[in-house]
Amino acid sequence: ADGLTNIGVWECTPGRFTADRTGGAEYCHIIAGRATVANADGSGSRDIGPGDLLVLPLGWTGEWTIHEHMRKLYVITAVPG
Repeated sequence: ADGLTNIGVWECTPGRFTADRTGGAEYCHIIAGRATVANADGSGSRDIGPGDLLVLPLGWTGEWTIHEHMRKLYVITAVPG
């Protein structure tokens, strides 16, 4: 364990929330459910569902809109320091 990597399974019911990845990048494998992920600056959005791999790069901020109960496997790698 390096203290910088967090791996787990995450679940969420339908709704909307903001996310901030300024402290670490996130890699998501969607197992179940559907959502739309949008950049905070409005420059784009992506619909995601089962089987999709989503990368939220270091510095990303935005909003998730969960349409169907979601389950994902995630890996977050934090910035040292």
